[in-house]
Amino acid sequence: MEIADSRGILPDTNDTNCRALISCMAIENAKIFSKISNGEIGLAQGLKDIANTSVATLATIIKSKAAEAGRKIGQKIGTTVGTVFGPIGTAIGNFVGGAVGKMAGTAVGSKIVETAKKVSSAAKSFVSKVSNTVKSIGSKIKSGLRKLFSW
Repeated sequence: MEIADSRGILPDTNDTNCRALISCMAIENAKIFSKISNGEIGLAQGLKDIANTSVATLATIIKSKAAEAGRKIGQKIGTTVGTVFGPIGTAIGNFVGGAVGKMAGTAVGSKIVETAKKVSSAAKSFVSKVSNTVKSIGSKIKSGLRKLFSW
């Protein structure tokens, strides 16, 4: 983490949760690479596992950041509204606004992740179709060359 941070690879953040998630993802992906190199799993399965680990980590970070942003916005709004009722209103407004904001932020984060997963699924389907088409064309070319040179 220190090396990646010093080289500017990581986002400029002091968020320990985010850094812990990134560290766990790196460790899990290294384990998967080890399994691939040892022949325990194939390359295709390994790449799927790496993608799943990475997507799960990114989804967790997005939800966490959205919830935190919602909480901060909710606290500001709640504090402002609560000020009308004096110091106790300010404190209650801050607490309630933070809770409501966090729930709203979590909902927004979940929608972002859900949409990203749909886009990812559509992209995988498209890449799979292109791959199958290329294989089919390659097979036809190979078959045609065999016929041409088999006289």
